[in-house]
Amino acid sequence: MTMAALRSVLLTLLGTALCALLLFSAAGTLGWAQGWAFVAVWTAASLAPDLALLRDLPQQLERRSTSWVRLPPLDRALQLLQALLVLAVVGVGGLDAGRLGWSELPQVLVYPGTALVLGAGVGSAWVQLVNPFYETAFLAERDRRHKVVGWGPYGWCAIPATWRCSSR
Repeated sequence: MTMAALRSVLLTLLGTALCALLLFSAAGTLGWAQGWAFVAVWTAASLAPDLALLRDLPQQLERRSTSWVRLPPLDRALQLLQALLVLAVVGVGGLDAGRLGWSELPQVLVYPGTALVLGAGVGSAWVQLVNPFYETAFLAERDRRHKVVGWGPYGWCAIPATWRCSSR
């Protein structure tokens, strides 16, 4: 296990803690069961790929955790914008459910939605484990003989990472 791979897992945990802080700060309360359920699901969906890679392919986790360094400046800016938008969605969700009550999710949708997010985390882990060229950014690296993978989840979906619900 390399230090960079372990750092990637710790950064995922830190990001999850930041989302939880933002969610509950916006909600104005820690006594919100659905908020805690969201944090648990978000944590599981975010950590599953990192922990699987840390166990099986730590060198890939290390490479992916530093892929932003190889991006052009505009792509780095777009990744930052994406991260800020995800945080905005989390904050608005906390405001909606906790303080302002703008909308109400029917209870019948809560469990299927939770299952979909968990399934996305499992799918994300699967994609990352079978594709050695998977990146958190769009990178095709000729020096690594980057090629298209046609098995595993790629057998039925050209870009399976876009189907996942967590932002990685």
